[in-house]
Amino acid sequence: MLGASATAAAQDDENTDPDRPDVTNTAHLIPPGQLQIEFGGIRTRETPNQHIVGSPLTLRFGIGDWLEGRVGADNALIRLSGDAEASGVGNLQLGAKVRLWRERGGIPAISLLPAVTLPTANADKGLGSGETDVSATLLLSKDLGRSWHVDGNYSLGSIGGGKGQPRYAQHLLSVSVGADVAHWNPYFEVFWLSRTEAAGAPETSINSGVIYVVTSRFSLDGGIAFGIAGPAPEFAAFGGFSLRLGRKSQGQSVSSSAGASISRSRPFSRS
Repeated sequence: MLGASATAAAQDDENTDPDRPDVTNTAHLIPPGQLQIEFGGIRTRETPNQHIVGSPLTLRFGIGDWLEGRVGADNALIRLSGDAEASGVGNLQLGAKVRLWRERGGIPAISLLPAVTLPTANADKGLGSGETDVSATLLLSKDLGRSWHVDGNYSLGSIGGGKGQPRYAQHLLSVSVGADVAHWNPYFEVFWLSRTEAAGAPETSINSGVIYVVTSRFSLDGGIAFGIAGPAPEFAAFGGFSLRLGRKSQGQSVSSSAGASISRSRPFSRS
């Protein structure tokens, strides 16, 4: 990410600033008229005998200076349970990131991300709940000097229980800290979920990885995550890329050494 003396608009323009691969999303937006493609693969070990393989895709497109539209998809999912295997498409998510405040005067950048998840996954195969979920997430991003930055999210969702279970409220808290070291952007994250099913218990996980910035418009990423408390998935490994398309905004840098913010989308596959 750029140094603290740069403007927030320049931050948005100069970096891919991906919302992957970690849980915490950045408060920064895609500039108007640009499209960002974020794609990856992930394998999650929920228990020794249960695994999920996914290929999440997010499309982010700039609508205005204060508004970004987004479409997310789980794409192909495979659930492995012992010798049994179920496969199909996952859920579809529609959302919008709304800028509330640019980073200035010591106050972090602030955005709001409302979203709805459509039940396109097959509930009979255990690939989804078969119900629509809605959520709203408050996003904060702050530079710490020229090389460090921190992002934090708080999300409240209304989640369908599935299989006759009642809907339930889900709270998410996450913090991701990253550094810019030339083209390498390592990060470390902690996130907490109140529950992932109606009768579930709180769970905590950690996630660490790195983004390699190939150019200001293309980056590669990879990392691992571990559950450390509650019924969190035991382990996940993931990797992917982010690519930005569209005309550069006036005054946008084309330097290939521009850093990328370390804020990404949820790594663990969840039904």
